[in-house]
Amino acid sequence: MKILSQGDRLRVQELTRLTAAEARSFRAAVLAALGPEVRHIEIDLSLTSQLDCAGLGALLALRKSLRRLPAQATLHLHNPGPQVLHLLQLTRADQLLSWNCSAEAARSIFSSPMS
Repeated sequence: MKILSQGDRLRVQELTRLTAAEARSFRAAVLAALGPEVRHIEIDLSLTSQLDCAGLGALLALRKSLRRLPAQATLHLHNPGPQVLHLLQLTRADQLLSWNCSAEAARSIFSSPMS
C-alpha cells in the first residue's frame, strides 16, 4: 500500500487486499497520514482483489472517523473491481460510501443476478 499526500488530497494506492489481516493497520496508516490540510481521501481499489467484512468495516470506520474531524474530510473509493463492488452492493455499503468504477465493472455487477 502506498499513501501519497497531494495538497488537500490523500491518495491511497496499490492496495491489493483489505482483509482482517490488514484492516487495523490500514485504518491506522491512513489516519496517521492525515494532515490538517487534508479534505479529501481517495482510495484506489483497482488492484484490490480481496475485501472481506473486516476490510469493509475498516472503510466504514475510517469514514466515521473523518466525519468527527473539524475539517470533516470526505472519503471516496475509486475503481472497485467486480468482486469488491459486489460486496459493497450486498451489504448496501455502496449507499454509504462515495465511489466510482469503470463501465466494465459496473456492467459485470449490475447485469448479473443477485446472489
